[in-house]
Amino acid sequence: MAPQLMEAFHLQGLGLGMLSGVFFWTYLIVPLFAGIILDQYGVRWVTSLSILCCALGMYWFAKTQELQFAIWSRAIVGVGVSFATIAFLKLASTLFDKKYYALLTSLLVVSGMIGAVFGQMPLAWLMHHLGWRQSLLILAGLGLLLSIAFGLLVRDPSDDIGHNENKHLWQDMMQIFKSKQNWLLTAYSGLAFSPVVIFCGLWGNPFLQKAHHLDKLTAPSLISMVFIGLGIASPVFAKLSEYVKDRLSFMMYATLCSALSLMAIIYINPLPISIIGFLLFVFGFSLGAFPLVFVIGKESNPLYLVGTAIAFINASEALFDAITEPLIGNILDIINHGSDFSVPSYMLALTILPIYQIIGAVLLKGVTDKNH
Repeated sequence: MAPQLMEAFHLQGLGLGMLSGVFFWTYLIVPLFAGIILDQYGVRWVTSLSILCCALGMYWFAKTQELQFAIWSRAIVGVGVSFATIAFLKLASTLFDKKYYALLTSLLVVSGMIGAVFGQMPLAWLMHHLGWRQSLLILAGLGLLLSIAFGLLVRDPSDDIGHNENKHLWQDMMQIFKSKQNWLLTAYSGLAFSPVVIFCGLWGNPFLQKAHHLDKLTAPSLISMVFIGLGIASPVFAKLSEYVKDRLSFMMYATLCSALSLMAIIYINPLPISIIGFLLFVFGFSLGAFPLVFVIGKESNPLYLVGTAIAFINASEALFDAITEPLIGNILDIINHGSDFSVPSYMLALTILPIYQIIGAVLLKGVTDKNH
């Protein structure tokens, strides 16, 4: 809905990037506290309230006519979303045997990718018939129902709430922040995965339409191939990781493969639709090894602080998203001087995304896999 938002709020590329990026600033800051809150108070009602927060933010975003209120509502959605990954992985670590953790982590990615697929072609179809505001109001209603269902159906483990209450809590948390291992995993997490969010969530659709002469329904349909590939590969790679002796090298080469696919999409144009779809699928499929970063992070930190550790590792994606989305928009504005964005300007601005993934892959060289 990038063009619709630019028209509704009278924005250029930088403004759109900032409107989108404010979500990631809250998603960067709040998880640092979300892990502590979940470790302290449990998952059930905290997560139910966070889902409600998402629904309310979506509702206000759909109703507002003012940019400043759109920014605040976008930030509120970011606050709610900040609990999602951490809450899931927290429950997975406390309710299931550790041998299932890699598989459960992959299922988190699968569910996220299903949501992302519906955020492409189905949402584009809904917007085409109802408009973007009415479409978001429907999503807000679904969020309200999900919040109620989560509160009614999910139960916290009886010994989980307050389990981390001890006098060494803050000292142990400082160990998380002092660990070079955690910093490298955090950097990899952001560098490897943020290109998916940035390309598929904001700039990929208008780029594909411009560079490969696609219409407004075909482009999001093709971008769905990224999420389908990632959703298929995640459980497959999770199972395969049980038999791989060097998980870090496996992750490194898979991330490099993802970067090469993205480079082909950006620099080779125009391409047949079938080739574009295949490359986008490979872009996502190769990142199926990415969720192993949470598995390695869990194994590298105390179990009762797993929520905080995962929040730390997960936060960097939001940081790169928040910085890079407006940066790409600003580059496009500067090159095109306020006119329609050209294909060469897109190619230059999007170059940063495969560079991120290459740097992230190289950083894995400094990580130690303590379970292998």
